[in-house]
Amino acid sequence: MSDMISLESPYQFDLTKHGFIEASAGSGKTYTIERLYLRAIIQEGISTDQILAVTFTEKAASELKDRIRTILQKLVNREFEENDKHWNDIVSKIGECEVKGRANHAIFHFDESAIFTIHGFCQSVLNEFGFDMGRQLKYQLIDDSIIIDSLIAQKFRQLTGQINPNSSVASFLNRSGMGLAELLEKIEFWTAGSYGNFNSFKFDSVLRQLVRLDKTTELRLTDFEDHSPMRFIEAMADDIKQELQDFKLQNGCISYNDMIYQVQDSLINQPDLANQISNRFQIAIIDEFQDTDSIQWQIFKSCFLGANLNNKNRLILVGDPKQSIYGFRGADLNSYFSARQEFVKLQKNQKANLYQIKVNHRSTKPFIEAANSIFSSQEYPWNQESLTNNQRFEFQPAQSPKKELSKESSQTESQQTESQQKESLKTVIDESKLLKDRKPFQLFNSSTDAKTKTKFNSEYSKFIVNEIQYLVNQTNQQKNNKKENDQKTNNIKTNSQQDNYLSYSDIGILVPTKNDANYILSKLEMAAIPATFYKQVGVFQSREAYEILYVLEALAEPNYTSNLRKALLTRFFGRNLLNVGSFSIDDPLYQRFQNWVDFASNQKWPQLFRSMLTIDEFINAATNNESNWQRYRTNYEQIFEYLVEKLLSNRSDIVGAIATMKELMRQDSLPEEDTIHRQDTDLPRVKVMTIHASKGLEFSVVFIFGGITAGTQISNFDFYENGKRVFIPNPYYNTDKANFDLVEKAKEKNKETTYKDKHKNHQTSEWARLYYVAITRAKYSCYLPLYDAKTAKGPVGSFIYNILNRFTQENHPQFQIVSEIEIQKKNEKRNVKKIANKKTNNANNNQKAIKFEPPVLPANIWQRKTDLVSFSSLSHSEAENQDFNETSAEDEADLQNQMPKDRANKNQLNENKNIQETVNQLPQDFGGTIFGNAVHEILENLNFQDPYFELTIEQIETTNQLPKSIDTLIDEKLQKYNLMNEVSYRLQVGQMLFHLMNAKILPDLQLKNLLPVDRLHELAFLFYSNRSKPKNEPHFMNGLIDLVFRHQNKIYLLDWKTNYLSAYNQNDLHTAMVHSKYDLQYQVYCHAIKGWLKDHGRSANDFGGVVYLFVRGVRIGSTNGIYFVNEVESYGY
Repeated sequence: MSDMISLESPYQFDLTKHGFIEASAGSGKTYTIERLYLRAIIQEGISTDQILAVTFTEKAASELKDRIRTILQKLVNREFEENDKHWNDIVSKIGECEVKGRANHAIFHFDESAIFTIHGFCQSVLNEFGFDMGRQLKYQLIDDSIIIDSLIAQKFRQLTGQINPNSSVASFLNRSGMGLAELLEKIEFWTAGSYGNFNSFKFDSVLRQLVRLDKTTELRLTDFEDHSPMRFIEAMADDIKQELQDFKLQNGCISYNDMIYQVQDSLINQPDLANQISNRFQIAIIDEFQDTDSIQWQIFKSCFLGANLNNKNRLILVGDPKQSIYGFRGADLNSYFSARQEFVKLQKNQKANLYQIKVNHRSTKPFIEAANSIFSSQEYPWNQESLTNNQRFEFQPAQSPKKELSKESSQTESQQTESQQKESLKTVIDESKLLKDRKPFQLFNSSTDAKTKTKFNSEYSKFIVNEIQYLVNQTNQQKNNKKENDQKTNNIKTNSQQDNYLSYSDIGILVPTKNDANYILSKLEMAAIPATFYKQVGVFQSREAYEILYVLEALAEPNYTSNLRKALLTRFFGRNLLNVGSFSIDDPLYQRFQNWVDFASNQKWPQLFRSMLTIDEFINAATNNESNWQRYRTNYEQIFEYLVEKLLSNRSDIVGAIATMKELMRQDSLPEEDTIHRQDTDLPRVKVMTIHASKGLEFSVVFIFGGITAGTQISNFDFYENGKRVFIPNPYYNTDKANFDLVEKAKEKNKETTYKDKHKNHQTSEWARLYYVAITRAKYSCYLPLYDAKTAKGPVGSFIYNILNRFTQENHPQFQIVSEIEIQKKNEKRNVKKIANKKTNNANNNQKAIKFEPPVLPANIWQRKTDLVSFSSLSHSEAENQDFNETSAEDEADLQNQMPKDRANKNQLNENKNIQETVNQLPQDFGGTIFGNAVHEILENLNFQDPYFELTIEQIETTNQLPKSIDTLIDEKLQKYNLMNEVSYRLQVGQMLFHLMNAKILPDLQLKNLLPVDRLHELAFLFYSNRSKPKNEPHFMNGLIDLVFRHQNKIYLLDWKTNYLSAYNQNDLHTAMVHSKYDLQYQVYCHAIKGWLKDHGRSANDFGGVVYLFVRGVRIGSTNGIYFVNEVESYGY
């Protein structure tokens, strides 16, 4: 723009006026902001708490603070060297002592500095002026998404229930004159004939989008019928919005966006607030202004440009409309142009200046000139979207600095300190040698005339791999040759004089989508090229996050087969689909799982996560340098760090841990920067990233991959009209779609721009800005695909192809076509030479390889260990004859705290294995370990003295209702284990309990008479044995006893069994006991109880025996299902 001043140095900026700075890519924007902040402190004498700086992200704010603090410290230490005449004049005018004093004061008060994101700024306003604004002084910050999910689910439930008469849905029904059922049928929700038209995912998606629309966006549904399905969704969205606000008001909650809206509303309704904020800050610097929206612009305008405000205030806006690429986050480019027009008016009144930084300090002169050719082309769609004259792009060609850049430098001479200028004397990357035969723009063209995008991308990816190898190996060869020459000439260089060469970290591959990133990463990995996905968002949606969730779910319900199997398939256990079903107590990994259950049940989260990170498999992966092990370990560490902080602060149990993990895994539960995958190594690697993530970065060489085609389906029509964003959901119900298509055809007939065309024009303009960002990341060379997409054209396959194709036809000197075959031939030639050199070197090498003798290990080292085993491991290793009687005096049973409270060891006993299973009444799902777990938990929590158990059999059989206490308990446990919990099934389980409580398990004992003081449920034990046949290995035994009870001063053990048996008489029970090796089990149990009796001052004579209750067969008046072993048999004497 002709009315813009060229800003060659930040010291030329007039701080007495407002300022609007348009800073192109590579122009040193951050450097300029730092120097303006510095001038405000040193030149103007403004304290840090009176300088407002607003950046786009928390990370950017933190980095800006660090950089400014570092500069101030250098000023205090007299280490700050700025080779700029204007700065020297400032120091001379103020005096070095005063400069040091102001810098020292700023450092001392730097914690009071006001460097925020927009949300941070609004939060500070609410905190400082909340009382004057009439806002709540105490509030809780929440994420709207969590509440919206709950409200949407509630709204769906209301569709089958009672509608709030004051809701928008009720108003919709009143307008339509229909009842809810009639309406739902009319709009094809659940009618049998039209069910296929109902897409719950689309319905939910549209509903969420309407709920989340911000205040600046116009929702346009004018072309739909007044009683259409889309109108109904709109009514539901209005209700949810209102309910969301009501919930937050009632609970003292506020979201980040609410803070912005509240500040805006207060500025409108309380004009004095603008004066207070204006007096609070003398200078405001707003960075990345092209990514703000109209509300944010109105806030800054009201606070710093209002007619009645303090004229001493200065507002400085810094941005670049060509780099506005965050429209999907709400960025509104129209606000940028509106602000620029406001500053043009101020400039006419001598109150502001508009500046433009034209010099690109990043790239070489040939590259800058070539890039200017692309962006200045008429085909480049800067203004594809219909904008007003004041909002149209006028691309201004970038200029190269007067002095060529080194690889390390990104500043002009005027912007470099003395030390930086010395650094610039380093040997630069010599394009004539390093990038031999490489132009600023390398255009890949298929050597086989690939017809499809898939085939072309395959060839292009191979080319990228070969080219990276060629470039890096070529420079390594140059480096080695230079090193040999230096050694011959004794030209030894210091560290500061080392030559610069291209490494993997100097190369960036930019892609439009994550799928493109994953594709090219796989190709790089296959070629053993070190690469990383830079700023990859979604660590909580990664495989590692799901694996952690699966393990937590298994730890919460260790006997739930589905959860356990999912956990076994994770890297923490390494099972595959073929062996995931076999996991018993004798499994080597079983104890690991048991330990983790113990940690989780005791809420020892740091210990649990540390144990999960230090398993042998991970250590071996690191030792063997397995592929991607650094990446997935870093992901685990990042998730664990975030998770453990949450769990400890909330004192969460395992259920809370699972809920927290699921919440973190929701796509929008955290700010995007909190979900970025951490860098997994500091070693040089090619960086693969989305174009959005590349903003602000630079690379010596850039490859642009993907973007040839684009999706043709439009889910929503999104565009700007008259300076305002318009949003139209693409209808998918038949009635709405038909009406919408009629409107579009009418527009075409009248030669009006259709909604579809407006949306595509808006999209194309965004593409233009996106690929401006991508191309300008390069310093020396940029690689682009040359492909003419015939259909579904994306940015690379449309306007970029048209421009590049024209340049090649015109033989533009800075553009060169390359192919896969060409680079392969060069690589083959290089490899042959490399092999020849290697053979020569080997021939001249007379040294013999050193042979290392294998290490000598101590005798019996593998026997020098103590195992932890249980009944299952014994039953599976044929140790029926194991003698537990001759043990050391230290043999004990730890009955309370040594082992996790877990039934997995018992339920892994194959209770029903190889035994014919029959069931009379309960469904087939009520079998195996799942039903066994449910029964165990019911009996553990059952009130044995419930009045229900005092009824008669006749009353039970004629009553079809359980008491609430028992019915609730049964229902809860059946639901927990995903068993059918219909009333009839709950009643049958209740009747089974009735028989258990009333049958005589001993000649003079019914369980209903066993008081809580006389029974102990789920008793854990752990004891040591130094004799174990056949291996004679010492070990610990562990397990869990269902019930220990006292009767007539004797101690008995009881074990519940849920086996299906063909019959439950004593002969069948004995067969089952022997077949399932329960005889070995009760010997283990009895040995454990022996230690417990000793610990409690009782003798072995106090032990009465073991009772096995096969609960399905127990009946009142019968011994069926009851298997008793007296104390002599139990001890095995």
